[in-house]
Amino acid sequence: MKECIILLLNFFIILLLINLSWTDIRVRVISNRVVTLLLVVILIFTYLKYDTVFIFPALVSLSVGFILFTLKVIGAGDIKLISVLMLAIPSFQIMSFLFFTTFSG
Repeated sequence: MKECIILLLNFFIILLLINLSWTDIRVRVISNRVVTLLLVVILIFTYLKYDTVFIFPALVSLSVGFILFTLKVIGAGDIKLISVLMLAIPSFQIMSFLFFTTFSG
């Protein structure tokens, strides 16, 4: 049962990310409502899958992202999205996540 819920949440996360990607490409805006919904879904997903939420990497990415935003290197929406996604990334997968995120645009 738990695996089915995790699978459904995974599917929902993918749909939300497709929606965010589409609107970001089309109008260059990342919706706060969709990011908030993604936050709720990711918190549930991460807790069910890993029995914890990876808060420290998310806070680090938010802090570094804020510095990059003030230097006008990256947009605030991208920082919000990366910080929310980092809540679901275990520490051993962070470098892979950042690598693929950087090179996929």
